[in-house]
Amino acid sequence: MHGDVFVLDVARTPLATAGTALAEVLPSRLVAGLLRQLPAGDLCALVLAGDGSCEAVRHALASSGRTARASWLVQRGGIGAAEAIRQGVLQVAGDAGAADGVCVVAGGYATASRYRARGALDMLAAVTHPQLPPRAAADLLAARHGLTVAALDDWSERSRQAARAAQAQVQAQMRAQPQPVTDLNGLVILADDCVSDDCVGGTSAQTAARMDEPADAWRVAPRLAPCQRELARLHTVNHVAPQVDGAALVLLGCATAAERLRLRPRARLAASVTLDAGPAQGFSAAHAAVRGALARAGWTAAQLDVLEIHDGFAAQALAAAHELSLPLDRINPLGGALVHGDAGAAAGAVSVGRLLSRLNEGTRGVAVAADAAGHAVAFALEGLA
Repeated sequence: MHGDVFVLDVARTPLATAGTALAEVLPSRLVAGLLRQLPAGDLCALVLAGDGSCEAVRHALASSGRTARASWLVQRGGIGAAEAIRQGVLQVAGDAGAADGVCVVAGGYATASRYRARGALDMLAAVTHPQLPPRAAADLLAARHGLTVAALDDWSERSRQAARAAQAQVQAQMRAQPQPVTDLNGLVILADDCVSDDCVGGTSAQTAARMDEPADAWRVAPRLAPCQRELARLHTVNHVAPQVDGAALVLLGCATAAERLRLRPRARLAASVTLDAGPAQGFSAAHAAVRGALARAGWTAAQLDVLEIHDGFAAQALAAAHELSLPLDRINPLGGALVHGDAGAAAGAVSVGRLLSRLNEGTRGVAVAADAAGHAVAFALEGLA
């Protein structure tokens, strides 16, 4: 179904520690700046992920001067952008026969100004769809795979070293080089990533504590609470990705659209998978999603050149290595979210951009994002340019 769907381009803003440089920038301004950078012309659809109302999508289109036949907002938390991209893929695949080609922009945004306090609807959702707090789910994943604090420390250090070694290479190769964020007067607010490095990637004690705040207690189902009590605390601030603000977009299209825009597709989408494994599986859903994407693409894990997994917690990448029998140097070779930051609803699009920077012609990669509730989305991409 995805044979005629291509990734034509990617764009992202700089990432900044949550609540700092980009905290007061409206999501519509973040997205509008990226839309102006993408050579998309008129869009079939704009699919965004993030908190807030659909007005952010419409305002972004109006500010950028772009038009779209359809636009909507996806609210799926940390897998929001991945889900938005999946919906964009379905849109392109469904309209691939259009004479002028189909272009869809999908992605997400995360800004501290959009974070909101929990309300009655969140309480109702927690009762009907209970889950472990993210940090407890990560500890459970680590326990299932026999991971120790020392192993998590090693991976954190490895991620730091990979990020430093690849920095120059990324700047040279990545078309998704951060697009500067400007104000209404054109003055630059932020031109490059600005993530605090007091820990692995800037994780503060406050950020880590937010993973276990008392307000999360009511989210734990009775059947999961004993499991949480028995878990050893493995993830410290050194093993948790810092929360960051930013936005990222992916331009999807068919072959006709690529010709119309005079773009050489950067990757072909070989397969995509969305999965709901349930809260008992938690972050392990990512492994099943990767297996499903590999099966649909007709690949094996041994043929995979790069796995870009959104690792908000150190155990996620290590568990994937165990489950898929992949060498560590093929997983998050640029450092992953653990170093560069957890972009929340934009994380899936950031991961796809990071994967594209590592794919050359004929190479194969998978980008996957999962949350503590057992939801996961994976994309199998084959490099073209």
